[in-house]
Amino acid sequence: MARQLTPLGRLLLVLAGLSLLGYGLYKYGVLARLASIVAPEKKAEGTVSRDDFGASPAAGNEAAPGGATTTGASLGGGTRLNRPIKVAIVLWGGYAGGIMANGGLAPNKDSVFYKDFGVQVELLQIDDFTKSRDAFRAGGDRGGVDIMWSTVDAYALEYGGLTRLGPRAIIQYDWSRGGDAIAVDASIKSVKDLKGKKLACAEATPSHYFALYVLTQGGLTNRDVDWKFTDSAVDAANVFKAGQVDAAVSWSPDVYVAARERAGGHILASTKEATNLIADIFVARGDFLCAASWAGGCAASTWSTRTRSGRPCCCRRASPA
Repeated sequence: MARQLTPLGRLLLVLAGLSLLGYGLYKYGVLARLASIVAPEKKAEGTVSRDDFGASPAAGNEAAPGGATTTGASLGGGTRLNRPIKVAIVLWGGYAGGIMANGGLAPNKDSVFYKDFGVQVELLQIDDFTKSRDAFRAGGDRGGVDIMWSTVDAYALEYGGLTRLGPRAIIQYDWSRGGDAIAVDASIKSVKDLKGKKLACAEATPSHYFALYVLTQGGLTNRDVDWKFTDSAVDAANVFKAGQVDAAVSWSPDVYVAARERAGGHILASTKEATNLIADIFVARGDFLCAASWAGGCAASTWSTRTRSGRPCCCRRASPA
């Protein structure tokens, strides 16, 4: 009569079988292929490839993500722009590195962008939130912009209205760590004192998001304040400085200037106490990336490496074949 295996024997037999199977998968490279899919190798900072932002069309008009279309002729036949990349920014200290790399706001051939990659960049300061989005919808070929400033919180809210443009966040260039703040008058000493007060900010912007966060942290809700929405963060700071509201949410430098120049004004809270709350990003149009992904990638790479770490960008000047 055949002898039955003990529980220990069965366990050893299973382990031996799994070991043989694992060795076979390792020897023939199956495990390595699976690992590359599940956990792809991380690229070095600053490395940009033509696949990062979608394939470039060979020529002519191609459908972009979300249904937008590209114009091959105006974008240099799908490989090289024959005009500057147009980028919408606001008055914000976080752009200092990019402005320095560009040698100012205007496109020029002395910029890091041109010296490293042969592309020129035009930085357009559009503080009005709605107008900056209108420029993004128009596009760089039609008097607007190819890339716009945003933050993760604002982008999540507005993405639904931009989907036809196939927008993609191409870079996070900083965290707000003290750049966004709430200026208040002398009567407000704590968050709870904001109840019933007039609070100015630009709606659906990082300022609005930060205000909601601070209210929540202080045990209040959005119904506890009298909102006074403005067209821009700069306007919010100005109405506070003029004494028209009790508090205002804005960003540096305007919010600090407003608090300093109003009698009794001071900063109630800032992102210095919430350092991972507001992530500043750049968002590019899908048609722009499809037609000139290498240009957008190089610009983003330069911004993130040359202006922050001082290291040279790993991308090459020549456009991809």
